[in-house]
Amino acid sequence: MVNKDLPLIVVNDKRYQVEGVDLSNASETDILKILGLNVGEIESVEVRKGKEAEQLQGKNTGSGMIIITSKKPAQ
Repeated sequence: MVNKDLPLIVVNDKRYQVEGVDLSNASETDILKILGLNVGEIESVEVRKGKEAEQLQGKNTGSGMIIITSKKPAQ
């Protein structure tokens, strides 16, 4: 069951639904730590709300979404 009070988190196009965590006052760094990500590996963090979030990821985005994209490894 999806908790519609929490935002959907998308990391490199993979969806995560965080349960039992109050993210209302969390910083970007706090969210990255929850997901086990290194701040130095992150290229961007975006917050989407309302219709924009719904258009990107569907109906389970009533509380918005956080989109995290990591840096691409050097080739």
